[in-house]
Amino acid sequence: MSSLVLVVGREERVVAAVVAAVGRHGITASGATEDAPALAELAAGEVTLLVIGGGIRGRSRELLRTVALAHGALVVETPLRGEDVESYVRREVLPVVTARDAGDPRC
Repeated sequence: MSSLVLVVGREERVVAAVVAAVGRHGITASGATEDAPALAELAAGEVTLLVIGGGIRGRSRELLRTVALAHGALVVETPLRGEDVESYVRREVLPVVTARDAGDPRC
């Protein structure tokens, strides 16, 4: 299964930067800054990895995580914390996508 990454955060600029960085590695990615569109995309069942930004808190974070896991998506919740976006994607996103696409049973 090829991966589809969904990036959810509150700052449009940051979400767009992470989506672009993921895309530069040949991985399909989309982003959302509101819960409703993110939940709809997760419910469609095509997302394989959800990246939850540091600005997503409390009930929103719990709900996104729960829906993602219920639909078989993996979840990355490590905050960016001002790190270079490309470095973040290489450290947090690419290893998970690579393992999942390779059929790693831990994913």
